Amino acid sequence: MPPLTKADVEGLLVVLSSPPGDLTAEVDGLRTALTQALTKVLGREGAWDELVTAARLDPDLLSTDLAKAREAMWDLAALLNEERELRTGPPSGQSQREAVSAIERAIKALAGGNADAVRRAAASIADLDRGELYVNLPAALEAAAGELEQGSLSSSGKQAVIDALGPGPLAAEAEQRVR
Repeated sequence: MPPLTKADVEGLLVVLSSPPGDLTAEVDGLRTALTQALTKVLGREGAWDELVTAARLDPDLLSTDLAKAREAMWDLAALLNEERELRTGPPSGQSQREAVSAIERAIKALAGGNADAVRRAAASIADLDRGELYVNLPAALEAAAGELEQGSLSSSGKQAVIDALGPGPLAAEAEQRVR
């Protein structure tokens, strides 16, 4: 798909730089500008909700809570401004390797009782797991970090992490290292 041109991004930034003052009008303007941008970078036409769904973007973009939708739209606009394209399609091997490295860091942090490091790893996994192999893992790690802050990781907290990893060497490593 073609990336956005400088002129495309400038047109998007004009909408961002002059909000009308009314939240409904602002969201409508953002939606229109972002629909045009998504149409180009995805190489397909469609309604706003169809494009957001096709690109597997943040569901908050479709929220009826206008403040939440506006925030998500600003984030998407910033991404399009910086990268000029969307990375859809199959996940890169590099991002999945980095997700596995983040999982290994999470396991090490769990074994060491470091709640902050567990949370950082969980956030990285959520960003990097584009293949959606570990969709439940960030939440399980967040819950485990909360338990660590309260004193120790319960056996059910440990099991939730192992279950979220699914069968394989990472789950075996977590089983072995996390006590």
